[in-house]
Amino acid sequence: MRILFLGNLFPAPWDPTRGTFNLSTIQALSAHAEVRVVAPWGWWTRLRRTSELFSAPASSFTGFPAIYPTYWSVPRFQGLHGKAMARSLKGTLKKIH
Repeated sequence: MRILFLGNLFPAPWDPTRGTFNLSTIQALSAHAEVRVVAPWGWWTRLRRTSELFSAPASSFTGFPAIYPTYWSVPRFQGLHGKAMARSLKGTLKKIH
């Protein structure tokens, strides 16, 4: 069985303490299935590293293959947040599929 974990709270090389509870869950799941991770980061978090705005850094420093794409949203319009994230991730998820 293969599992794709999609969640914006997952450790990254530049933020290793982010979402460690999700890492624990994935470690438990990995005993039963192959696990890959897509952990999107908001565009505003990339402003200090603009080279990553239009790329999706990948890493396996946690022991699991993870990709960190950028998602785009409009501040103060929380009602559109989910749709904006889905649209931003569509291409990345198609490549993985």
